[in-house]
This record gives sequence, C-alpha cells and structure tokens, in this order.
Amino acid sequence: MFQSLSLILGPFAATNSPWTLGNQELCNFQGLMFVAGTTGVPFYSAGLAVYYFCRLYKNMSEERIFHKVEKKMHIFIFYFVLLINVFALVKLAINSGTTATTCAYAATPTGCRLQDDVECDENMDTALVLRIIVLIIFPFASLVVIVTLLSLLLWKIAFRERILPPHPVSTREQPADSDEGNGNTTERSTRNDEVQALRSSTVARRSLPANSYRKEMMWQLISYSIVFILTYIPLCSILLLRLLLSKQEPHIVLYFWLQFCGPIQGFFNILIFNRPDARVIKYKYPSLSWSRAFWLVFIHGGDSASITEEEIGIVERSKEDQDAEKFEAELNEVIDAAANDDGLGGQSLQCGDHGRFKLLSDIPEDSTTLNKKSRVKKEYVAYKGVVVPF
Repeated sequence: MFQSLSLILGPFAATNSPWTLGNQELCNFQGLMFVAGTTGVPFYSAGLAVYYFCRLYKNMSEERIFHKVEKKMHIFIFYFVLLINVFALVKLAINSGTTATTCAYAATPTGCRLQDDVECDENMDTALVLRIIVLIIFPFASLVVIVTLLSLLLWKIAFRERILPPHPVSTREQPADSDEGNGNTTERSTRNDEVQALRSSTVARRSLPANSYRKEMMWQLISYSIVFILTYIPLCSILLLRLLLSKQEPHIVLYFWLQFCGPIQGFFNILIFNRPDARVIKYKYPSLSWSRAFWLVFIHGGDSASITEEEIGIVERSKEDQDAEKFEAELNEVIDAAANDDGLGGQSLQCGDHGRFKLLSDIPEDSTTLNKKSRVKKEYVAYKGVVVPF
C-alpha cells in the first residue's frame, strides 16, 4: 500500500521532476513511503509462507498463530523497516532518483554515478549499500524461506498425505457393493466438499473436510509464491549482476520495473485471495462474468456468503420460465413465417425449424400483416397446448 501511494506522489516529490511541487523534505517523506514498501514486501511474502506452514505443517489454529507468530512478525518488520530508513535519513541517502518519478536510495547530485566528470557526495556508498541490502539480500533471503517451507509442505501434503491429485477422493467411505445411486451420491458429496473448501480458504474458515481445506490452502501458497518469484526475483538477479559484477548503474527501465513490482504483486495477491469465493459465485451463477464475480467478492472483503442476488443482478429462473422463454422464441419464428406467406388458409405452414403447422381455418388474403400474426398466434398456441397471455 505504501509503495502504491508513493507512486502517485513521486512525480511531484522528486526535486528533478518537471512536475515537482516540493523540496527535499517532501522528497524524504515520499521516499520513506517507497522504500518502506519495497523493504516490507519480501518480508511479508515470506510471512505468508510461514503462516501456511504453521497452519498445514504444524496444524496450529489461527488464534495461536496470531499470538505466537503473526503479532511478533508484524512488530519485527515494522521496527526493522523503521530502523533502516531512519538510518538512511540520517545519512542523507534518500534523494531523487534518475527516473525523476520517485525518491529512493540515491546519491547526490542526481545521476552522478552515470557521469564521469561529476563527483558524487559522501552519501553514495551508503545509498549503494542500502540498495544492495533491500533490493538483493532481502528478496533472496525471503526466497530461501519460501522455497524451504514450500518444499517441506509439498513433501508432507503432496507425497505423504497425497491430497493434491487433480481429482481428490471424497472423505466419505462407500461400501464395495454399493449401487450406482450411491456412487452418484458420493460424487455429489465430493463436489459439494470442494465448493465448501473454496469458501474455507478466506476469512471465514468454516469447519470443512480436512483434505479439501488443506488442498485449497496449499494451492493458495503455491500461487502467492509464484507471483513473488515472477515479480521480484528476475529484477533482483539483474540488479545483482549490474551492481556487483559490472559496477554499473542500473538501467532506467529497471528502476521503473522496481517501482511497479509491489503494486503488481499486490494486485495478483488480491486475485489469489478472492479466487476461492469468486469460484463459488461463478459455480452458482455460470452466466456471471469472472470480472464481476471478483469485484463482488472484493467489495465484500472476500466473503461470498454476504453477496445477495440483488447485487449479482441474476435471479435463477425456474424450468417453467425457461420453457416459456423457449416457446416464445419458437412462436415468434412461426408468426414471422406466417406474415410472409400469401396462401395461409387450410394449408400447412413451414414454421422455421419447428416442422410444419396446419392452420385450422382460412385467413382472408387481404388481411393485414398484423391480423395474420394475431390469427396464427392464437391457433399455434392452441395447437401446442400452451397458455400464454395475449
């Protein structure tokens, strides 16, 4: 969130920006928001892996995780990020970046490392060290934590407990000599368990079959990990090569990439978090678009149970309503065919794709199209035995 907000303020805070509105103090404030978000993202990504490890591997309750792990983790991240950035302020290491769109760890004068004839101030080494720590060491340390915990969970859940196959077996036992009806019941039970498991992976955490619940949580952790790896690790690898091997200033494209890593990861994390409940809504209302399902779940805080049919805008129709709509379309085809036929009286009439329909009485040739349609409608409705309002 800090990183996303700082992107809005950045072009107006950077002192070398053509849209600058402030001074070095505003640059320091915006830079603190940006680097705080950049520093915290890898920690919280690793924290997600720790949370799922405690839930799935250690079988800890959410309340116990909050008091034993989560609370301490939040306190540690807050004070660590605060400490490192207070140090950056004291050393005057937060300045306008070369992109002129944000303030971050940078030497002064701006762009001095790119120019051989310009000498950098004493804060150059501090800014470089902070960038290496925040942009390289922290993300790779978080990657090690994520990969280690994910490997342990995959070994336990996928290989030992075997609850991650494409088609999980229902938790209900079925007698060996059961008939086809019982098989169908078990299949429906499995499907219902899966739908309920989708609901369980969000805030509500209802009491559900353990296998489906653990499977859904495992897939969420895998998704979170993939998003972090794809958004941060390639960038950090390139920065590592340029900063440590070639001693070159990162290209401006890399800085832009860095600025948007956090918001992009946050966007996909929101989709991953809301996916189970969006699938529940989509399963119940197949005609609802995915974008609409995600939006409804998002504005309800990830709880699909609180979404009403009025908000969805779709009311499930009965079979009678569907049959009536189908007949209405069929009737319109017959009426259109009658309006274009000059010899209707006492003869068969081709009714589109619905066969031939023989009128019971003559219709005068000089009848208007409206009269023809009205007459055909009455006779066809009587012929089909369907009661519709005229």
